[in-house]
Amino acid sequence: MALPLDLDGKRMMIVPDKDDWGKDLQAVLVYAFPEGESAVGASYKDPGGKDIVLAGVVATQVADRQAALVTALESLRPVPDRRNPGLTMGSTVKVEAVGPAAEMECGLADGGGAAFPVCAWATDTVVGVVVFTYKKLAAQIEAEFHRIRAALEASAA
Repeated sequence: MALPLDLDGKRMMIVPDKDDWGKDLQAVLVYAFPEGESAVGASYKDPGGKDIVLAGVVATQVADRQAALVTALESLRPVPDRRNPGLTMGSTVKVEAVGPAAEMECGLADGGGAAFPVCAWATDTVVGVVVFTYKKLAAQIEAEFHRIRAALEASAA
């Protein structure tokens, strides 16, 4: 599985592995879904801007989409001595699926005193998480999430 170099107008960031938040997201998905076939994660930045998106996807067989979604979102929390994004999820809301059937939720996560929009989805074969490092209206984040999900699933196929 490989991620696209461009994602919804943002370019994959090439940074040292230890500084790559997208790799942190990949690490938590590998840990949360040890039976997964493969996992990828990357950070994407808006050219000339400050907007950064973290995207992570794991290919795995999912028997219970809702349980997988909960596991993915809970895996973001800070855990000492383990590579992770260090985000604590607040409440989430269900998001209507666009495209292939999936369970989807979006919400805000706290990370060091800042709130980050986070969306996740689970299908029968893929679990993914997208973290936005910027704030927009919920409808705008949801629209971006649907575009990003479609691109990530297309690259994972």
